[in-house]
Amino acid sequence: MATITLKSGITIACLSRFEARVVEEETEAYFSAGLLLPRNSTVLDVGAHVGIFSLGALANQRESRIYAFEPAPRSFDLLRENVARLGESRIEAINIGLSDQERSATLHYFPRCPALSTLHPEIWGNNVELLSELIRGKTRSVSRDQAWRHLPDCLSGVAAHWVHRKAELERVNLKTISGFVAERSLQKIDLLKVDCEGHETEVLCGISSTDWPVIHRVLVEVHDIDDRLARVKTMLESRGFRKVRSVQSEAFKTTNIHLTFASRR
Repeated sequence: MATITLKSGITIACLSRFEARVVEEETEAYFSAGLLLPRNSTVLDVGAHVGIFSLGALANQRESRIYAFEPAPRSFDLLRENVARLGESRIEAINIGLSDQERSATLHYFPRCPALSTLHPEIWGNNVELLSELIRGKTRSVSRDQAWRHLPDCLSGVAAHWVHRKAELERVNLKTISGFVAERSLQKIDLLKVDCEGHETEVLCGISSTDWPVIHRVLVEVHDIDDRLARVKTMLESRGFRKVRSVQSEAFKTTNIHLTFASRR
């Protein structure tokens, strides 16, 4: 375990300082691009990792109530520690993943880069080149004053192999968003954020037609495999979202990963 002080001045526990810095940069980009939350927001952070996005959402709107879902045991332990350490009663850490049905599943956990852990190892498979491009992009995306930004391109492939060959298998529990909505009697979800490395469509399919209207904004990272990006955008539009757009940040320019934003107004 390591610790890192975020730009906000908050010190958190993390598994990798580089990874935490990258997630911080990505979170800043979301909110600087105009992602604003209303007062008394309810946020579902699916794929919360160690809680950096949840903390960013709380900084954006201090009166938010945030449910942070993280199935990987070691990442969840740090998420829970960070929430407890900061005394953030408005963030609830929940040790489950979300999917299209309630079940257990095998998570391919990468201890050397936990944020890339996935229920769908086929998104990386033997394509270490894709993983290499992602690492290269994330390295370039960190702030100019960070030493990691200057990692030579030739070493990203080495880093990809170093991450990929140490995957560990862990059984994790999954629920559906609709099941959680019913369990907590939620009347609204101001923001649904989904970042779960290839499992995004299953998460969205776990929302019943009667629960979609309570969701006002969606932010989802989409791995565009087999035309998935178009299918996700069509799904959101069919559920009443008027503004649906996708962007690729600098970190993802040479990958198939897109960020999709949707809002009802």
